[in-house]
Amino acid sequence: LGAARVLRRGAEASEADGDAYGAAGIRVMAASLCQPHVRRAQDAPARYARLLRRLEDLAVDLEQQDIQGDARSLVGNMPIAWPYLGYAFYPLAKRLGRLYAAAGVQPAGVAPYCAKEPRTKPRVAVVAEFGGNTSPGLLFVNVFRGLREKYSDRLELGIVVPEGLDTDFTASAIDAAAFVVYIPSDDMVEAANVIEQARPDVLVYLALGLAHQTYALARRRLARVVLVFGHGHPLTSGLDTVDYFVSSESYERDPTWPNRGASSRHAINAEAAVFFDDDSMVLGASSDADDAARKAAGLAPDYGATGATLRLDAAAPRGDGAQKYEEQLVLFEHSSIGFDEPPAPPYSTRADLDLPENAPVFCVLQHSKKLHPDFDAALASVLEKAPEAFILLLEGARTHVPRFNQSLGEDALEQLIFLPRMSRERVLQVVSQCDAFLDTYPWGGGVTVLESLAMCTPVVVLPRKTTILQLGLGHLRTIGLERDLAARDVDQFGAIAARLGTDNYFRQHMRQTICTRKKLLFMSNESVDEWARFLIHVAHDKAAVDLKPETWPWEKSRELHREQAARDYERGWAF
Repeated sequence: LGAARVLRRGAEASEADGDAYGAAGIRVMAASLCQPHVRRAQDAPARYARLLRRLEDLAVDLEQQDIQGDARSLVGNMPIAWPYLGYAFYPLAKRLGRLYAAAGVQPAGVAPYCAKEPRTKPRVAVVAEFGGNTSPGLLFVNVFRGLREKYSDRLELGIVVPEGLDTDFTASAIDAAAFVVYIPSDDMVEAANVIEQARPDVLVYLALGLAHQTYALARRRLARVVLVFGHGHPLTSGLDTVDYFVSSESYERDPTWPNRGASSRHAINAEAAVFFDDDSMVLGASSDADDAARKAAGLAPDYGATGATLRLDAAAPRGDGAQKYEEQLVLFEHSSIGFDEPPAPPYSTRADLDLPENAPVFCVLQHSKKLHPDFDAALASVLEKAPEAFILLLEGARTHVPRFNQSLGEDALEQLIFLPRMSRERVLQVVSQCDAFLDTYPWGGGVTVLESLAMCTPVVVLPRKTTILQLGLGHLRTIGLERDLAARDVDQFGAIAARLGTDNYFRQHMRQTICTRKKLLFMSNESVDEWARFLIHVAHDKAAVDLKPETWPWEKSRELHREQAARDYERGWAF
């Protein structure tokens, strides 16, 4: 709140100096501020509703002004904390796009060459994410390599790299790419101009929403076909300049979950939360507010649910991994990722790592923003069913200790071990000595789950509580252990973890099974083949840029799979 007040004063000062554009940018920053943690789950609904209202009100205000200024400036924050808290990102993404447009942020529009016919050999450019070794690059690196190695005769694959960015992914991609485009990291208008000179037929963003630079860049269509890789930061961009969101059938919600399809309902009801009469109210509404909520949700005037019920739905994180997408959702039949299996670290014992030697040890080595108050119930269930157990957390999780005092009890704090910042090798050593990795919710793990399984450490997941793609569940499906390690509810989550910690036969059976099957998680050939077919297809068959994108022809895809497999067998490439 203090930062928001400072920004508001800055906006007032800029406006007084006649800098309407600067004032608008600062106001967007203030409006989109959101903190990554809440101490109590019941605090979140009103804050989420206030954020939606702030963004809505500011958009209306800015649209009534004639704002001119230096369009190269960057404005805004990415309000990504809210998906970590389990709230729908679609309403936030749509409002953020409206704000950028109202503030006159550039780049925008469509590059002229997008109207031209594609090359016979499509040029595909992958935009590296602004930042360090983030999950999207780690999950895509072997797809990039595979496309270059297997399909260089059919695709011209390049990489777009912000100047000065040096990550594992960019180093590998630059080494393999057919072409490299370096863009400035602080001027997205110039960055767009540089990309336009490369004239890609297809542009692939590894992530949209992690950094405001790529988000601002994506507001201008820089290729006939634009898509976003759906893993690592699996949220909709909310932009009509992005055609496809590429994911996998492995990671989508299980059709047996009872709340399948909750995404659209949740996103619509979140819109209704804007109509709070009082910022402090979570429930209760006048009849006028009820009518406004029905109208916002597109419901008939006589729809039975009251506005209070709609807002309660909006204020409750939904499970099932469902989302509402602005893009056309594309589900690959294979995983769509290509992750490098981490090398086995030097062997170490629990004693070497200063870990308890004769008690169950579980790890939750996740960023503190993933430790949602609702996940405390899972930790409590684990400690109730394995009372001698210890749970490993990262040092940053200490920010939640006051909450843990209430949700877990002061005695339970003695069973929480906070680990300092460590090298990746040290983290893998710790994970390898744990009885289980406990996957968080509502935002679960991706890379961390893969790393745990690479160490043959079982991972316990609770899909019904996960609000993004079911990455953990998908990885367990790949190795055939979803029935053993995926829980139905919090009680079973604790029971599975406790069994892994106390039943030596079950734990060793799970470890041996994972060790035998984990190679399936790191085999990217099928994903590479599917990526190649998809990219070639959309590059040549994409509808005009102003039409709704076509859906991926899965029946045709399966036929191509069978034909390719038969050819490989005939040529001695497959057995």
